[in-house]
Amino acid sequence: MKHLISVMAAAAIFGSAAAQTGFTIRRPADGAKVRETVVMRFPGASIPEDGYLGIYINGKFIEAVKPEMVGDEYIYRLDTKARKLDDGEHEIEAVLFVDFGERPRIVNRSRVRVTVDNYTSISIPANGLNLRYTFTPGKEWKYALTQNQTLSFVSEALASVGGQGVELNLDTENFRVMYAVDNAYSTSSGREGLIRIQGLPDKGKDYAILTTSGNAQPRRYYSHEMHPLYMRISNTGREIFSAAPNYWPLEGTAGEAFRLDLYVVAPLPLLPSRAVSPGDSWRSGFLTGAFSLEEKDEIDKFMASIDGRGTLESVEWFNGRRTAKIRIIASFNADDETRVQQLNQVQGDTNKLEVEQVFWFDLDRGVIVRLEESRLQESVIDAAAPAAAAGGGGAAGPSAGPPAGGGQRRGGGRIAPQGFGMMRWVLDPHIDPVKGPAFFRQFGPPPGAGGGGAPAAGGGSFGPPPGEQGGPDEGGFGGGFGGATGQQTVRQVVRIRSQQIFELEN
Repeated sequence: MKHLISVMAAAAIFGSAAAQTGFTIRRPADGAKVRETVVMRFPGASIPEDGYLGIYINGKFIEAVKPEMVGDEYIYRLDTKARKLDDGEHEIEAVLFVDFGERPRIVNRSRVRVTVDNYTSISIPANGLNLRYTFTPGKEWKYALTQNQTLSFVSEALASVGGQGVELNLDTENFRVMYAVDNAYSTSSGREGLIRIQGLPDKGKDYAILTTSGNAQPRRYYSHEMHPLYMRISNTGREIFSAAPNYWPLEGTAGEAFRLDLYVVAPLPLLPSRAVSPGDSWRSGFLTGAFSLEEKDEIDKFMASIDGRGTLESVEWFNGRRTAKIRIIASFNADDETRVQQLNQVQGDTNKLEVEQVFWFDLDRGVIVRLEESRLQESVIDAAAPAAAAGGGGAAGPSAGPPAGGGQRRGGGRIAPQGFGMMRWVLDPHIDPVKGPAFFRQFGPPPGAGGGGAPAAGGGSFGPPPGEQGGPDEGGFGGGFGGATGQQTVRQVVRIRSQQIFELEN
């Protein structure tokens, strides 16, 4: 009887292996040229439910994985860039494992040789590449924007010895924005374009739900509230002038007593002014808002630049396009007096700012394909000790209603995070002419809640100085920590980071 069971088990193993004789790599074909992410395809019937693949590249094990079933095939995606595969020939082998008892056994294997081409097929002129935006009147580029914001706290003492606080995810929001070329000009210094930057509703809807500067909670914005901001820029992205036209109701209508129009302040990244080759660096910068909405009719420059360093990291295929990958980095602290006079945009002292952009520029179409941007602001604040109650705060000013004399109240700005504890930080990149650059503005508790020491939620992006009452078009400020209770405070280092990704839709 035992002999018969052994024979039957052996037959079962042989039968399972025989059933997998159709196992093979259907795609890519042997000898194929591949780039970026290679989609490997296998017959659906060739991998049993308890089977999985071992992936080897040039004989080296990479990972074990259960492939994804799509239609009647199994697929496995091999990211040649993430795996850091050099351009040239490589052998890819897929080994089929099936568990028998507690031990996996090799049932079959298949291999192909492919030529990876992520970089070398893109020719670079001997004198480098002149990267320039292309301005074709009537052309529109639409981007999907994803923003994630995180926050961490750590005591100043612990931070001084390299301690890191736990990073909390505040919020993630999605949005869409359009860059349209309304006109193009030929000048003695090169081409210039009139660019219209405008928010877009979610796909299939006439609105988008998002949080903007000066607000702690998301709000629904309809398409008719999404107004354009115009920028005339050079073909390297430098601002010539900007304008945000007013909205005026039709003659003979009553208009609207209250309105918040959405303006998207999102300038294109700056390109190098000279020809560059992979590995070259140059002085660059980041454009960010340097105005308040109340000033928009009085000035024609909305942007200022934070100095940084740009590098052309590579010329590569990205999403099927020939692109230049550029990284721009800026980092400075309160001691860097040559670049900023004073960093003090939130309660306490802002002692560190970092910003990094990585983007892929389409060499053929003259447009950004993808932009990844990270902004970090580190501040030292006086936070209430956990055991103490909040002290008496200053009264918050009015947070709603049109400007004095009627008319339209204008809102807008950047997407903001949800609140954390008694404070909120709103992503609002700007450069103060006296205090220098900042990425976030801090907002305190809602009206009626004591303490806070920061702008109160619910007002405009730019309120009156602390201790003063807000006007009809401004949010009031809460009082500082402390008060009659004599509560204790502790020095805390707060790090808030925003990461944005722009992905071209068309």
